[in-house]
Amino acid sequence: MTQDAQIITAKVGDIVEIPLEAMLSAGFQWEIFLPEEATAFKVLEVKWEKTPELPRAPGTPTIQKFQLQILSRGATKIVFHYKRPWENKIRKEKMILLKVR
Repeated sequence: MTQDAQIITAKVGDIVEIPLEAMLSAGFQWEIFLPEEATAFKVLEVKWEKTPELPRAPGTPTIQKFQLQILSRGATKIVFHYKRPWENKIRKEKMILLKVR
């Protein structure tokens, strides 16, 4: 289920935005899964935007953007689960490796 991790490089103080495509009209969204020891960043905002290249119509995917503020150096694995909030089944998993210098 997990694909290769995307690597994002940042520095302390940066604000990083992670865009993920979702089918909000079908109830799907991405949830960030954070281990308790994840202190390298904090989630500032989660927002939704329409997919720029597609017309606005029912069933059109949207972009869910996670905005993170980088707090400390090191490497952190961030995992996103794609699912409906009321279901336990995870449909997709996306892994990001955040490297902070």
